[in-house]
Amino acid sequence: MERESSLKVWEKMKITFAAEEIPEENLKRTSPLIITVTAERGENIVMKKNSEIWAVDRILIDTGSRVDVLFYRTFKAMGYEYAEMTRPTYNVHGFNKAITKPKGEIEMRILLGEVVTKITLCVIDIESPYNMLLGRPWVHGIKAVASTLHQCIRFPIPSGIGEIKGDVTSAKICNQIDVRNYEGKAKKRNDRWRKAKELKREDEFRIYMIRAKEGKGIPSEAQAKEGGRMKKIKEPTPMGEPKENFIAVEPTKEINVGSEEEPKMLKI
Repeated sequence: MERESSLKVWEKMKITFAAEEIPEENLKRTSPLIITVTAERGENIVMKKNSEIWAVDRILIDTGSRVDVLFYRTFKAMGYEYAEMTRPTYNVHGFNKAITKPKGEIEMRILLGEVVTKITLCVIDIESPYNMLLGRPWVHGIKAVASTLHQCIRFPIPSGIGEIKGDVTSAKICNQIDVRNYEGKAKKRNDRWRKAKELKREDEFRIYMIRAKEGKGIPSEAQAKEGGRMKKIKEPTPMGEPKENFIAVEPTKEINVGSEEEPKMLKI
């Protein structure tokens, strides 16, 4: 017995892409998919605010994201207030290769002509060239197929197939900003690591000189700072006493080692 689909007839329409539809500007095939959508901010009876409709540009389509994201800068620009957010019970992994704690969640409606979707956006306060990030919740919610290669997203609507074209110019600008931000942060991390390493070496040398002046030698453990953590310093391996009657000779020759007794012959 076939399982009955819960999809409406128009939601089952086939979505296709053709090779000739690839825009010439995207021949390098590296641009992200950036779109503009119409968003409606819902009414808030408690805050006494009416609904407002916005055209939100610089929206990144990221089908690898499990959440839809509204960046805090955009949140404030749209007139939202902190009290309108609900508290999330999760953290977001992936931004800046770190765990990011959301400031809150907000609900919004995305208007696509015949199709209107209500989404929950995770508000995150990080540096980003984008205003919003729409991930799998929204993309799957409208039964859409996104193609970064074709620079568009297509989805079924009652009258046919809807399409939102990507903004190739904005994609190029945002991508450059993203790369520059990432490289800048990587340089700062490397600089911090290098500085910490240099300070550690200076600290160990200072301890060595202080102990040497006091005639105490090099301790196995030395305190870098008063009340600080103990740092282990490796002691030099003591050299053994030289053997008596040792004669250095050229390689491949015989070496005599021992006392006045009959010498033993060692071949090297």
